[in-house]
Amino acid sequence: MSGSNLLKTKINLDSEIFDLIKAANEQILIYSPYIKIDALKSILSGKNARTSVTIITTWKKSDVAFGSTDLDVYPFCKENRFQLRINNNIHLKCIAVDGMKKAYIGSANITNAGLAIGSNYNYVIGAIKEDLTVRDKFYLHELINNSFEAITGLSSIASKHKSEIADLNKNLITQKKLNKELKL
Repeated sequence: MSGSNLLKTKINLDSEIFDLIKAANEQILIYSPYIKIDALKSILSGKNARTSVTIITTWKKSDVAFGSTDLDVYPFCKENRFQLRINNNIHLKCIAVDGMKKAYIGSANITNAGLAIGSNYNYVIGAIKEDLTVRDKFYLHELINNSFEAITGLSSIASKHKSEIADLNKNLITQKKLNKELKL
């Protein structure tokens, strides 16, 4: 692991995150407001089969409508028996493993752009922190406690908001056409 070196896009960020997840033996906790299914599958592809996974994310209608996050995360988690939790107040990006003995803390969302998977990427930075303090662990546990489990409630939420998301998409397309016509 990188110790105190900063993790940087296209240099060492992706490999250190993959190594962190691959080395986890018991538990992986992923905190990220934006999660795309391809990036999630990619980082979890090397995980130990016996390692449990809990994902804490946001699930705002506007984020889904704008494509910042994928609803496909839900069936993927359900199929793999991962716990998917929703906390619409998080903005942190953190991956903690094995009782929070180690954690990635930085600015990378679990998206292809955030993890620099492919040619279209964001510049992000982070670090691997070892031996989180009791206060740090308590804080991260509180975020889980202040979330709700999506596996039991997402189906009804998704169907309820499906038409609202469709309306947001229509409005977004209309706005883009108008901007193009006005050359904004």
